[in-house]
Amino acid sequence: MLQQFLESTNDPYYAGYVRFGPHQPHGYSEDPRLPVELGGLVERQRVLHEAVECMLKSAPAGADISSWRY
Repeated sequence: MLQQFLESTNDPYYAGYVRFGPHQPHGYSEDPRLPVELGGLVERQRVLHEAVECMLKSAPAGADISSWRY
């Protein structure tokens, strides 16, 4: 239901996605072989990479996008 609601938004439009695994815990890493603790770390790495890409695409013209990227 959350995914359906988010996809119905218009101002602003939700441009994300919802990932879930049947009978998997919060923070599911999409790899059921990983323990939950490790899966959460893998998920954070993926999400941070995606967040950086989103910030780069939406940065205003002339914004400093190099000082925070190591």
